[in-house]
Amino acid sequence: MDAGLAAVLGAVAGAIGTTMAGLSTGWAAQRQAKITARSAHLLKRGESREIAYKAFLAAATTLREHLITRVGVALPDEYDDRVPPPDQAFCTEADNLYTTLRNAWLEVSLVGPESVLEPAGAIADAADDLVRHSKVISALSRVPSARAQIQTFRNAAKENMQRLSRNIREFSKLAQQALDRDGTDR
Repeated sequence: MDAGLAAVLGAVAGAIGTTMAGLSTGWAAQRQAKITARSAHLLKRGESREIAYKAFLAAATTLREHLITRVGVALPDEYDDRVPPPDQAFCTEADNLYTTLRNAWLEVSLVGPESVLEPAGAIADAADDLVRHSKVISALSRVPSARAQIQTFRNAAKENMQRLSRNIREFSKLAQQALDRDGTDR
């Protein structure tokens, strides 16, 4: 091989090496940019989930605490005149708290993930049942002969209150798991 051919081959090898180095550097930079963008997205998504979950749990707990005094598990098993039935103001407040819960549920349904949607929906359903029970009990309390029906609805409300409490615990557990995910698993 003469010196001219060796020089040309050396120049071609150098050009190929430089091109490959440029391509690999570009690919690495693009890959790093994707990783950075994904990390920023996961951070922002995690923050929005945390805010939505807190609002939802606060709304569910507030509604639960409101309802437990007159239609929930704090009531005796037998009809008791000392336990006041829900009045109009109580039912109006329950409606307002349920509206807050429903709005918070919509936020949770948007931020996900899918694993928290079922228990969140179950919380909203149980809360809706409890609010309706409070309205029925309120209406029946104005009927002197409705003691048995009132107790039937109080017993149903107790069961729904227990269901609501279970679903709040389940949602809490799954929400923590969702917030703990760091994006490394797919």
